[in-house]
Amino acid sequence: MLKQRLEVERAFQPRAALLGARSLLGSNDDLRPLLDLLSDADIEQSTIVLNMLWDSVGAPAASIVRDAAGIHKALTQAKERNDLLGRHADKVLIELAKRLGASPN
Repeated sequence: MLKQRLEVERAFQPRAALLGARSLLGSNDDLRPLLDLLSDADIEQSTIVLNMLWDSVGAPAASIVRDAAGIHKALTQAKERNDLLGRHADKVLIELAKRLGASPN
Protein backbone atom coordinates (compact mmCIF):
# COMPACT_ATOMS: atom_id res chain seq x y z
CA MET A 1 0.00 0.00 0.00
CA LEU A 2 2.81 2.47 0.82
CA LYS A 3 4.53 1.67 -2.45
CA GLN A 4 1.38 2.40 -4.43
CA ARG A 5 0.93 5.72 -2.64
CA LEU A 6 4.60 6.59 -3.18
CA GLU A 7 4.23 6.03 -6.92
CA VAL A 8 1.60 8.79 -7.19
CA GLU A 9 2.68 11.20 -4.42
CA ARG A 10 4.55 14.27 -5.65
CA ALA A 11 4.28 16.65 -2.67
CA PHE A 12 7.59 16.86 -0.80
CA GLN A 13 6.57 16.20 2.80
CA PRO A 14 4.29 13.21 2.18
CA ARG A 15 6.83 11.75 -0.25
CA ALA A 16 9.63 12.08 2.33
CA ALA A 17 7.38 10.55 5.00
CA LEU A 18 6.50 7.60 2.76
CA LEU A 19 10.15 6.98 1.87
CA GLY A 20 11.13 7.21 5.53
CA ALA A 21 8.34 4.87 6.61
CA ARG A 22 9.24 2.29 3.99
CA SER A 23 12.89 2.52 5.03
CA LEU A 24 11.95 2.00 8.68
CA LEU A 25 9.88 -1.02 7.69
CA GLY A 26 12.92 -2.61 6.07
CA SER A 27 12.79 -1.54 2.44
CA ASN A 28 16.23 -1.45 0.85
CA ASP A 29 15.08 0.75 -2.02
CA ASP A 30 13.93 3.93 -0.31
CA LEU A 31 16.91 5.44 1.47
CA ARG A 32 18.61 6.58 -1.75
CA PRO A 33 15.48 8.42 -3.01
CA LEU A 34 15.14 10.02 0.44
CA LEU A 35 18.74 11.24 0.20
CA ASP A 36 18.03 12.51 -3.31
CA LEU A 37 15.24 14.68 -1.92
CA LEU A 38 17.82 16.36 0.29
CA SER A 39 19.96 17.51 -2.64
CA ASP A 40 17.60 20.31 -3.77
CA ALA A 41 15.67 20.85 -0.55
CA ASP A 42 15.18 24.20 1.14
CA ILE A 43 15.66 24.53 4.92
CA GLU A 44 12.19 23.34 5.86
CA GLN A 45 12.32 20.41 3.44
CA SER A 46 15.84 19.53 4.59
CA THR A 47 14.62 19.40 8.19
CA ILE A 48 11.88 16.97 7.16
CA VAL A 49 14.42 14.70 5.45
CA LEU A 50 16.91 14.95 8.33
CA ASN A 51 14.17 13.89 10.76
CA MET A 52 13.36 10.89 8.55
CA LEU A 53 17.07 10.03 8.35
CA TRP A 54 17.43 10.32 12.13
CA ASP A 55 14.68 7.73 12.53
CA SER A 56 16.12 5.48 9.81
CA VAL A 57 19.67 5.62 11.14
CA GLY A 58 18.47 4.81 14.66
CA ALA A 59 16.41 1.83 13.55
CA PRO A 60 17.90 -1.66 13.31
CA ALA A 61 18.41 -2.16 9.59
CA ALA A 62 21.20 -3.89 7.71
CA SER A 63 20.95 -1.37 4.87
CA ILE A 64 22.40 1.38 7.08
CA VAL A 65 25.83 -0.21 6.74
CA ARG A 66 25.41 -0.47 2.99
CA ASP A 67 24.15 3.10 2.68
CA ALA A 68 26.45 4.75 5.23
CA ALA A 69 28.74 6.35 2.65
CA GLY A 70 25.80 7.78 0.72
CA ILE A 71 24.21 9.11 3.90
CA HIS A 72 27.48 10.72 4.97
CA LYS A 73 27.97 12.32 1.56
CA ALA A 74 24.42 13.69 1.36
CA LEU A 75 24.58 15.14 4.87
CA THR A 76 27.98 16.70 4.26
CA GLN A 77 26.68 18.35 1.10
CA ALA A 78 23.60 19.62 2.94
CA LYS A 79 25.82 21.15 5.62
CA GLU A 80 27.91 22.90 2.96
CA ARG A 81 24.79 24.26 1.29
CA ASN A 82 23.30 25.72 4.43
CA ASP A 83 24.94 26.36 7.80
CA LEU A 84 21.60 26.26 9.61
CA LEU A 85 21.33 22.57 8.83
CA GLY A 86 24.80 21.82 10.17
CA ARG A 87 23.94 20.93 13.76
CA HIS A 88 20.99 18.78 12.75
CA ALA A 89 23.04 16.97 10.10
CA ASP A 90 25.88 16.52 12.62
CA LYS A 91 23.50 14.83 15.06
CA VAL A 92 22.41 12.39 12.37
CA LEU A 93 26.06 11.73 11.46
CA ILE A 94 26.94 11.10 15.12
CA GLU A 95 24.05 8.64 15.42
CA LEU A 96 25.19 6.94 12.21
CA ALA A 97 28.73 6.64 13.55
CA LYS A 98 27.42 5.10 16.78
CA ARG A 99 25.47 2.54 14.77
CA LEU A 100 28.59 1.70 12.79
CA GLY A 101 30.91 1.73 15.81
CA ALA A 102 33.06 4.47 14.26
CA SER A 103 33.90 8.11 14.82
CA PRO A 104 31.55 10.67 13.22
CA ASN A 105 34.27 12.13 10.99
